[in-house]
Amino acid sequence: SRASSGQAAFIHKTLVIWVAMLAIPLLGEKVKAPHIAAIALLVAGQFMLIGGIADIAWGTGEWLILGATLLWSIEVIVAKRVLKRVPTSKVAAARLALGGIVLVAYGIATGAFSGLATLGATEWAWIAPTALTLSLYVTSWYGALERAPAIDVTAVLVFGAVITALLRTGIDGAALPSAAGLGLVTAGSAVAITAALRSRRPLTT
Repeated sequence: SRASSGQAAFIHKTLVIWVAMLAIPLLGEKVKAPHIAAIALLVAGQFMLIGGIADIAWGTGEWLILGATLLWSIEVIVAKRVLKRVPTSKVAAARLALGGIVLVAYGIATGAFSGLATLGATEWAWIAPTALTLSLYVTSWYGALERAPAIDVTAVLVFGAVITALLRTGIDGAALPSAAGLGLVTAGSAVAITAALRSRRPLTT
């Protein structure tokens, strides 16, 4: 791989910073003390989980991940605006359809689909639940964006770094991540979740 899972998770979880920088001027969202505390805890915890600033290495993979994260932050702002007038289900369906079109176009252009016809029942048994999980994730993600500020929703997402770190330990056999780092990320996520629950708006029908 071009980047380690730990560094990829760290770069990806900076999404909350980029979203905050865009949401304040474009969506009129406000950064309050809980947001600042949550972001500080999350970033500090992330640094500890990857071993500190000295262990951060930048290459092609890291730049690609950063670019994708910046594009996602723009998507969050656009989706937040669209969700004010379009139902979550329709926005999620459009997002999945667009992503599917791009994926198919890329697969055709690169010849990645050349072995598609040879896939058996075992492979499709993995593809089907993966696609369903992705659909549920996108729908729940947009549902959260509809009900709570973009900054709160993306801050909560950072807790995924804890899951990534633990999976690296269990699956890849990596060293057990910093307990302090896990604690900081968990605390930051708790603060972000509390802020999101307090600022959420009820679903209208």
